[in-house]
This record gives sequence, structure tokens and C-alpha cells, in this order.
Amino acid sequence: MKKTAILLLCLFFVFAGCTAKDIEIDVPENTSTETLAIRVLSFNIRTCTVSSDKYDEWDTRKEGVYTVIGTVSPDVFGVQEARMNVHVKDLKKTLTEYACIARGREKTDSGESCAVFYKKDKFDLLDEGTFWLSATPEGYSINQAEDGEQAACPRICTFAVLREKSTQKVFVFMNTHLDHKSEKARIFAADLILEKMKGDYCILTGDFNTTSDSAAYQKIRSVLSDTRITATETASGKTFHAYNGGVEGTPIDFIFTTQNISATKFCIEREKYNGYYPSDHYAIWADINF
Repeated sequence: MKKTAILLLCLFFVFAGCTAKDIEIDVPENTSTETLAIRVLSFNIRTCTVSSDKYDEWDTRKEGVYTVIGTVSPDVFGVQEARMNVHVKDLKKTLTEYACIARGREKTDSGESCAVFYKKDKFDLLDEGTFWLSATPEGYSINQAEDGEQAACPRICTFAVLREKSTQKVFVFMNTHLDHKSEKARIFAADLILEKMKGDYCILTGDFNTTSDSAAYQKIRSVLSDTRITATETASGKTFHAYNGGVEGTPIDFIFTTQNISATKFCIEREKYNGYYPSDHYAIWADINF
């Protein structure tokens, strides 16, 4: 009995040491010399809420979300605020040409996710995972600064290492949603994501809850390119509209890439569907090549 207890204790410490914090994003060497052109999209699809406004309800909006994604037809895309038992479930059921990587940000793999979808017939999945944007990224946690300032809720980043089947080009796609209250949490998250980022070619999408004049944005831009700025054909204006629509304003949703990736087009989808907006954010997408 005593030997069994000792063995179990040893196994506990062995497995406790093998956490996501210890595991780096595994990216094989890129040997392909062919150019890959793909379309990527980012969309905060709005979480489920108890609302007296029927246009805020997921059942009212979801056909519009499906239409946006189906019309744009991205090769890879990331969504934010996608609840595991509602949005992710529905998206997987409807968008059958895509495979999905998703992990809820709560302890029980529930709640909101930063799900990544990719076309199954076009890519092989080489690695995937999710880490929390905190000092303990290996598991459920909420970031807290040294002075006690805390993020409003747990925040995560989900990644996929993909290899395009025809060109054999390998790249990393990362999708995140930064905190909406704490600037210190956003700065910490930006540093952590850049630290975790690996490989020759990387794409980072998300709702960053901050504008281009912020410290968090500037940290990311010191390393990555903003496709909104670098694209040959681009769009400007706000991306969060709170169901009011409109163009004038500054974006908080971005598609970043490593600087060796070129963007030919950046778009903001501002259309209503059946008289309503699919979300309180506009979807954004970019055509890129590398």
C-alpha cells in the first residue's frame, strides 16, 4: 500500500511538470519555396446575453454570421466570444467544410473561446493548443499585475500550426481576445503572445480591445505588420459598432502577420443581413501571400 502511494505521488509530480507552460508551439522547418496565397478572417461574433433586444440574440443573428463567413470564404478564420456549448457547436454543425480548434476559457472547458477554423481539404494540422494570458498560461487563470490590477476575466489565445497541402507551406495561426478593462493586462498579453510565437510565418487575429495609439498595439506592431496598413487595397474605420453601424471611428479588431507576409487586400464587412447586424463587431478579412 505504501509503495503504491509513493508511486502515485511520483506520477503526480511527473505529470504536473508536463504542463502547457513547458510546451512550446511545435513548428517544423519550412522547406517549401512555393508561394502560398490565402484569405484569413477575424470576427467577434458576440457572446450570448440576456437581452430584451431580439437583434442581440444568437438565434436571430447566427444566419447572418454564417452568411458573412460563407460569402467571404476564408481559408482560415478566428472567432472571439464564441461560447463552447452554443456558438462553437452551431458553427461546427453548419460550416462542415471547416475543422475547428476550440477550448473554453473557464476551468471546465466551457464559456467563451477563441476558436480557430480551417478548411479541412486544404490544410494538415500539425500542432494546436490554447494558453491563458497570465503568469500561469498552462491553465485556467486571470492575469493580475504586481500592483493588484486584475483583468476583468480569464483571457486566452488559441493557435494552430497548419501545412497547406499543395505547397507544403507551414504557418502558425493564432487567435485571441484581450481584456476590455485593464491596459496592463493587454500589455502583458501582447508580450506573452509574441514570446510564444514561433515559426517563419505567423498570423495573429483577434479583438484586441484597444486602438492603434495604445502601448499594447505598439508592442505588437514593433514585431508584426498590421494588414490594414500594409495591404495594397485596404479599408478604414471602426470595427466595433454596438449594433449602430457606421464607419467613422478607430478599429479594435486586427489581423497581424510576420513582416515576411504580404497583404494584397484588407476588408471590413459592414452589411446587414435580413435587416440586422450579425454582431456588434464587423468581421474583418485579408488576402495574404508568403
